[in-house]
Amino acid sequence: MIAGELCTRKIVMVAQEATALEAAKLMLEHKVGCVVVVEKKMRGNVPIGIVTERDLVLKIVAGDARAGAIGITAVMSEKLMTAREDESVFDVLQRMHTKSIRHMPVMNAQEELIGILAADDVLAFFAKEGGDFLHK
Repeated sequence: MIAGELCTRKIVMVAQEATALEAAKLMLEHKVGCVVVVEKKMRGNVPIGIVTERDLVLKIVAGDARAGAIGITAVMSEKLMTAREDESVFDVLQRMHTKSIRHMPVMNAQEELIGILAADDVLAFFAKEGGDFLHK
């Protein structure tokens, strides 16, 4: 199976000029665990970072900071790792495990963001497939 088949195509993005509070509100509104921080370029939105629930807790809540006063780029993970849509899910999971990350943006051949592969998505898929297999 490849990453493009399993990734969630519902991508919640936030501009690099946004605040941490705006990102948190988007996560709540869309019921997602991360937002992709993008820079607007001529060819469209280019991902430059990612912010997860964990980032907000560790960098805002635990740091006793005001989310409305902190720019999103101060809390995002900048060394953005991405997966290719034609890359094996197993290979992507190995990289995610090695770097202790739970959300990986998925890019197409034109370097456009097409989805997010979350560890929970993979677990849910295998749980369903395993359940279907056991009930046959």
